[in-house]
Amino acid sequence: MVLYEAVCGEAPFGADTTIATLMGRVGATIEMPESLGKLGEILSQACAPELDDRLEAKGLEKALEELAAKLPKPAPLELVGLGNGLDPYRSSDTMLGTTSIGKPGSAVGTGGAATTGGARGGSGGAGSGDIFVLPSDLTSIGAVGSGDANASRSPGREFTKPFDYEDLSDGGERMLSGRGEGDGEGRGGRRPIRRLFKVGIPILIVALLAGGGAFAYEAKVFAPKYKLADLMKLTVGEAKAKVKHDQFKVVVTKREYNAGVLPGRIAQQDPAPGTQVAQGDTINVVLSLGPHMVGIPQSLVGKSVTDATTILNGLHLQVGNPAYDYDENIPLGDVIRWSPTGSVAWGTTITLVQSKGPKPRTIPNSLAGDTFAQAQGILQQMGLVAAQTQVYSSTVPIGQVVDSDPQLGSQVDRGSTVTLHISKGPQMVTVPDVRGENVDAATAALGQVGLQVSNVYGSPNKKVTLTNPPPGTSVAVGSGVDLLTGP
Repeated sequence: MVLYEAVCGEAPFGADTTIATLMGRVGATIEMPESLGKLGEILSQACAPELDDRLEAKGLEKALEELAAKLPKPAPLELVGLGNGLDPYRSSDTMLGTTSIGKPGSAVGTGGAATTGGARGGSGGAGSGDIFVLPSDLTSIGAVGSGDANASRSPGREFTKPFDYEDLSDGGERMLSGRGEGDGEGRGGRRPIRRLFKVGIPILIVALLAGGGAFAYEAKVFAPKYKLADLMKLTVGEAKAKVKHDQFKVVVTKREYNAGVLPGRIAQQDPAPGTQVAQGDTINVVLSLGPHMVGIPQSLVGKSVTDATTILNGLHLQVGNPAYDYDENIPLGDVIRWSPTGSVAWGTTITLVQSKGPKPRTIPNSLAGDTFAQAQGILQQMGLVAAQTQVYSSTVPIGQVVDSDPQLGSQVDRGSTVTLHISKGPQMVTVPDVRGENVDAATAALGQVGLQVSNVYGSPNKKVTLTNPPPGTSVAVGSGVDLLTGP
């Protein structure tokens, strides 16, 4: 700001009060005159309102040095009262018609005599109109006067005294640089305290005001404060629109997994909602990546529930109550599958499905009436072993399945043996001779061999005289026999 004012001749911001001037600086960009050229570009960066865009001290110094190296060498300074383009190091230049300027550290009078040390007056032989050029400041020229220390000043020829002189009470001056040799009255060894206070204190006050103003601006001491809104679960665009009125800046600092916030939305904000924040401050936010997803390894298949649980817990997953199902290959109790499948979020509960072993087999009722070979092939395809036994059957033809053990329709484990009952036809018995027996005795004798009485012809109280079939006939078990009783 000081450099801008130095080259432009005016302050970039102005108002009736200091606070108003500082407030005018907040967020404002300084327009640089085109006549400044490259210097204007450097000043524009140095005066940027945003700290991140602004040149630091070292950067500003480097930019100015690089620019100065490219500019042409400046012409000699035009010193007040010495004329245009006067080079104070050249003794041939003249002023006031008779007075010359010598090299620093000497005073030349009109009479040609010089007195080193730059002291004015005394017996050095300097004539009227002597000018003393002091080595401490080539732009500060002593006042024109006569050789006498108390000579009057010539009007219009006053020059600024360098800091190497101190006014004496008798109207003379004493040189304090410690270089010259005078008549014994112009020597000294201390700095002019009065001059230091006159120049130094205002500079100190300006520096303090500038520093305080800069601190107040950076700390936003005078910026209004607003209650920060809740930006949680908003997108960055929505958050910026919500705080636009208060001129807050929303900056994404990082992205994190968060199961409770959708991806791309704000999961954290700093400062927190409800905090009083100065206008123009930055609000740092963390965007959600959504839940942290993890894939369940297929290697869990066939593992014990204990081993599978250890693996899942290491993936930040929980294991719930198990489920059970039959499996032809996974041993009893080991993991068949799980639910849910695919990639899941951290903390998800996984249900492991344990094997109950192979599914039980139901012996088909359709085996009845098949031959043994037919029934055996079907049972083998079901993982069962077929066996056979011969049984009598009065209803099933010889060689066909009558029944099985376990029974047809029942369930057995895979690998079980099923015994098929193959018919060998009906069981044959011989009709016993019951002639001469009463009806009751004859009925009992027939029942003992598996026969039954079909009909009784005659009085049931008389003796059996004939049977049909006759005694000695071979008949199937369960066959009926007719009884004939006599007179």
